[in-house]
Amino acid sequence: MDIDKRLEQVLAQAERLGDEQKYYFLTTLERYQEQLGLLQDLKDDISAEGRYVKLANGSMKIHPAVTELNKTASAANNTLNTLLGILKQVKASTLSEAVMRTDDDEL
Repeated sequence: MDIDKRLEQVLAQAERLGDEQKYYFLTTLERYQEQLGLLQDLKDDISAEGRYVKLANGSMKIHPAVTELNKTASAANNTLNTLLGILKQVKASTLSEAVMRTDDDEL
């Protein structure tokens, strides 16, 4: 799946949101994209340097990037859940409006 192409589709759908929901959605999406970039940078660091680092005394410890990767992944998951929540609210609102229009039309 081409992520950039999928992102374009999501942004096209976001154009249909109301101004307030669109603002929250786009700012949250921007934060999510930043987190994905950080995750890739951390993965690159771990791949280049290994999961463990050697300390001055010769002992090994887990690379700090591994801990940051886990924290950033959790934050990205939370951000994604927020995005999905916004979409659910919009979908429910749109459905509710459609039902109300149908009810009004019958009167």
